Formats: sequence, C-alpha cells, structure tokens
Amino acid sequence: MLFTKAVAGDYSGDVGIKTKVMWSGISADKFQSLTFIKAKTEYKPEQIIRVVHLSEEKTKSFLGSAVTGIAGGLLLGGAGLLAGALVGGKKTLARIGVEFSDGCKVILEQEPDNAQLKCFLMYAKEAGVLEQDLGF
Repeated sequence: MLFTKAVAGDYSGDVGIKTKVMWSGISADKFQSLTFIKAKTEYKPEQIIRVVHLSEEKTKSFLGSAVTGIAGGLLLGGAGLLAGALVGGKKTLARIGVEFSDGCKVILEQEPDNAQLKCFLMYAKEAGVLEQDLGF
C-alpha cells in the first residue's frame, strides 16, 4: 500500500492507495481501494465516480534544499552552500481530484511516476471516470 496525502477536500492527511502485487506489471485490475487513514474510511473502485488530473508541477522542498545546501557548503564552502540550496529538493507532484459516490471530494498529491498511482489512474480510465487522458 502506498501512502500519499489528501491536501484538500472532505478528508485530509494520509491516504493509502491499495493495489494487488505488481509482479507482472502495472495494470488497472490491480487497483483495490483508497483508504483515508484518519477518518478510517475505505472507498472501493465502484465508489469512485470521477477522477480529474488537476496539475503537475515542480515544487521545491525546504528540507531537501537545506540538506543539499549544507552538504554543498561542507564540500565547497560558501559557493557550494548557495548552489546546493538552489539545486536541491526539487520534485514533481501530481494533483488528482477524486469524487466519490457519497458526495465526498478530495485532492490527492503524489509523485506522478508512482506505480500505485498509475494503477489507480489506469483503473479510472478503463472505468470511464477519468476526465482527462494522461497517456497511461
């Protein structure tokens, strides 16, 4: 199970994307459920009525920038500190909006190349609930 974050909507905090074992690769039939940990609520595939790819953007992590900056400073002095802080901590995050049959809506945030997220998006496409074809 992959843990991602619900950043807005009716739930917030950790979300588990549950899939079957992916020995034979990523596919739509491997997606099993979304579980909102704090709310102790699980949604099965048939309870998902709409999925929308909202955005993919590069973000800069404060912690990643700080760690890379410190490492650069230790190795190369002041110039290394500045260069490390500018370069470190970059990552791409996908924001996915999900609507459920009970009317609840959330926005999930996760790195787009994650296997469990891809299974979820493939399921949404095959089930006809994905509003945008992302090429999966």
